Amino acid sequence: MKSSPLFCLRLSLLAGLAMLLHACHGNDHTDATWPVVDIDQLPDTIFDCRSLVRQARIVPLAPEPLVGGIDKVVGRDARFYVLDKTGVQVLAFDRNGHFVRKFGKLGDGPGEFESIFELVVPSHSDQVIVLKPWTLMFFDTTGKFHRETPLEFMPSRLGSAGQPDVFCYSTSFDDPQFFVHCIDVRGKIVSKHLPSTRKVPPHADLSNVSGMLINGPDNRVYVNYPGSSKVYTLRKGRFEPMIQFVGNRFWPEARKEDIEAFIDRLYAMDDFGYLHKYQIVNTCGAFTFMRDKRIQSLYYFFDSGKAYGARNFTDNALRNFLNSTPVGYTEDGGIIFVLDEERKMWLENRYQNDLSPLVPDLIPSPLWQSLSETRNNPILVILYFQS
Repeated sequence: MKSSPLFCLRLSLLAGLAMLLHACHGNDHTDATWPVVDIDQLPDTIFDCRSLVRQARIVPLAPEPLVGGIDKVVGRDARFYVLDKTGVQVLAFDRNGHFVRKFGKLGDGPGEFESIFELVVPSHSDQVIVLKPWTLMFFDTTGKFHRETPLEFMPSRLGSAGQPDVFCYSTSFDDPQFFVHCIDVRGKIVSKHLPSTRKVPPHADLSNVSGMLINGPDNRVYVNYPGSSKVYTLRKGRFEPMIQFVGNRFWPEARKEDIEAFIDRLYAMDDFGYLHKYQIVNTCGAFTFMRDKRIQSLYYFFDSGKAYGARNFTDNALRNFLNSTPVGYTEDGGIIFVLDEERKMWLENRYQNDLSPLVPDLIPSPLWQSLSETRNNPILVILYFQS
């Protein structure tokens, strides 16, 4: 029996509707009102990454006191505040890298610590807040210790909430119903955000896994669930999606609450992808992903909606930094990277001791040569991106 044209039209319309419904339900980002970046669909064009950077600064840190490792840096009020978990110390350097002071000391008394986990330096404040186990420690910027606030929980990460004396902490494992709490200086919970029913394994250590709470220069808070590649920001008292990343073999966003399965895959060293770490300043975001069992970097410019993968950058010294994980930010919009002794030697060997191509006309070669005397401590490389 020959089908009528009307019958064929109905079939094609039904088929199209079915495909549309499948697409909508198969991808939770189809109707997203925030940017969704498929990192497998970036252009294959190779280009000079130096065009993304408008300014660069190099700050060699003073050789004493010796820094064991740089876990976080906050550049504020002409100071660099450095969190060194390995050396169990919080240090301040001036804008030229000269040592200024330490905060606290080793011990178990007031103003002392045996281990430290986080550092927060709120803008428009003279406070330096250090997180040690189950306790917030408050110093002023002169290094004077003021008080400790015991906590009923152990935060994974700590940040400023953009309000005076209100702070955020993330991933409280003993309260799996919420991901972010806001607390005051007394440790009292002010508000809770991002309700979730996820189950977190007892004593799970997510400190080196995606699931971050970070600040930007303006104290804006950015956060994502462990295993999730969707980043939220705090607006008008609530967290809203800001950007989302998708890609082949990415941990599914629909399973973001299945933390136990995510950790099992992680410990098994399976080859899958997830958002690792990031830093957002002004209109630029530096994002690193774990894919193919190695770190891959991507830079997203929110004003233009353009994304650039580090794998597309021409081979020069700058590419080495852009394909690494940033450690912090400056209040004037710079993103901070670390040049340690091992990386400096590798760069010198690769580029025949001439590192001036890092950013031409911004970092003269003689400066690089003078850095040979500062090998005892890491060097801060601060990059300012084009708007």
